[in-house]
Amino acid sequence: MHERDNESNESIIARFHKHEKHDFPVVEPEKPNPEAGKYKAQIEEVVSSLNNIKLNFDTKEQKELLKEKVALAKKKILDVLFAVSDYIEGIFKLDREKIDKEKHQKDYLESLQAADNRRKQLHTALISELQSTIRYISFNFADINEKALDDWMEKEEEAGRKILDVDRSQTKFPKNIIFSSELDFRNRKQVTQWAMALEKELAEIKRELSS
Repeated sequence: MHERDNESNESIIARFHKHEKHDFPVVEPEKPNPEAGKYKAQIEEVVSSLNNIKLNFDTKEQKELLKEKVALAKKKILDVLFAVSDYIEGIFKLDREKIDKEKHQKDYLESLQAADNRRKQLHTALISELQSTIRYISFNFADINEKALDDWMEKEEEAGRKILDVDRSQTKFPKNIIFSSELDFRNRKQVTQWAMALEKELAEIKRELSS
């Protein structure tokens, strides 16, 4: 991702609020956050739980199925992180278009509309990846509502897919799996809020690793 000239993510979001149709949440100027890193830590917690899934029946078939499903769960988490980065880059591309005053008016409006459309597509893609990942991990590994689990297992069996028999009572996942337990992953503005905070945490780690 490109450097952003020391302007905070929050100040850029705030400027977007002059346009009523955007999905961005109202964010106060950045202040020291004692909970910094919590979203990354939550994802690490989920990965750790995936690495410690216990089977009810330790058969060869179940071991292979566990390995396959855990690998897919991790891939889906990685896909969400890529979608977060793509979406945040889409936000900043839109912002760069907004502050470019040297373009011809017609060209400016066309490029602005294209950037905004792309940003919306990336937002929708992120939400889709996020919901898919939450659903996959919840139904395959987590201790969820018994009726919902029974209905899902019935559909899986009808579709001819193998079901992993895990000890769900011993597997602990956060309420919204990789998404903040304090936010609603069906709320577009809150997904943006989470994505901005998570991307900032990941960017800080990248800087530490590259220094």
